[in-house]
Amino acid sequence: MATVLKRLGFDVIKEVNADKRQMKTAINKFYKGLRNSEIGLFYYAGHGMQINNANYLIPVRANIKTESDVEFESIHTGRVLGKMRDADNRLNIVILDACRDNPLKRNFRTGSKGLAQMDAPKGSIIVYATSPGSLAEDGNGRNGTYTGNLLENIERSDLTVQQVFNETGRGVMAETDDKQIPWMSSTPVAEFYLAGGSVIVTKPQASSEKGSLKVKSSPTGAKIYLNGKNSGSAPKIFSNLTPGTYKVKAGLSGYNTEEKRIRINSGRAVILTFYLDPVVAVGSLYVNTDPSGATVKVLNISPKFYQGMELDAGTTTPFSFGRCLSTDQANYDGKYPLTGCSKGRNKKKTVSVASFSPNEWGLYDMHGNVWE
Repeated sequence: MATVLKRLGFDVIKEVNADKRQMKTAINKFYKGLRNSEIGLFYYAGHGMQINNANYLIPVRANIKTESDVEFESIHTGRVLGKMRDADNRLNIVILDACRDNPLKRNFRTGSKGLAQMDAPKGSIIVYATSPGSLAEDGNGRNGTYTGNLLENIERSDLTVQQVFNETGRGVMAETDDKQIPWMSSTPVAEFYLAGGSVIVTKPQASSEKGSLKVKSSPTGAKIYLNGKNSGSAPKIFSNLTPGTYKVKAGLSGYNTEEKRIRINSGRAVILTFYLDPVVAVGSLYVNTDPSGATVKVLNISPKFYQGMELDAGTTTPFSFGRCLSTDQANYDGKYPLTGCSKGRNKKKTVSVASFSPNEWGLYDMHGNVWE
């Protein structure tokens, strides 16, 4: 699944056999990316269960003996939906291939099976491998029955995202003789096409043998090159393109250049967005020993914290998020920003840990949330 999503142009955060801490860190990183994206997709395959109509994703090494342990040892699906709701991007998709049988059901008071139905937030689609309260089959191959069918459809450029899940469901029902019936909860959303190259969105346009392309960049203003030719700055619209494969490159001073291949189809309007990363300055590390001549071994230089680490997290700005700090990144009195930075709110109270994204070491609330 991760390989296919990369081919579709998604920036993939992949976690396999993750414990609770790893899952929470990945979800927070996912949220950070959501805020600069048009489409978010959360895919989970593994064990999940419902307790009192609330759904939980079960991490590895979860110490669950009784029903009351689930809340504290697992990840509430509301955590994912809440991050998507806060991001307020154009479309969010949640795929839960997690409706497996509960191996601890003998120790539980309730006999609920599978997952409970959840209402999709505005602009989102929630997909279940099977209907609420039912169990999904593991399948005979590498993937479960649902995921196996999804992989057969998700790269089809002739299907909207809604049609992808519809065709996947039909395949699952046929393969299981209607024993497993996938389910989808959705609010009204525009027609999105996931396939067609490294694109974010494609949509039908008036009948035509030609196609069109709109290129955007974040930050805006990047120089756009189509098949190597400088074609102006983003946002840029290319009309009457002959169907085929094109190379599109975006470049902006101070940011890494990115290039993607896209497929233009007849009668399709394609929207391609580049999210450019700033160029990271490279530093040097000098080591002197007294007495001299000692053997020096660098155990690790990365943004991950480990015991004894004295290097910084790769930043030279006042805050880990950059030169300026906003009240969307930390809890502090936003009425007093640094010179040249924007003012923000003042909550006048502390908030729960992990309400904001962590720094590059994975540490929370390093710039506030303590009443001084």
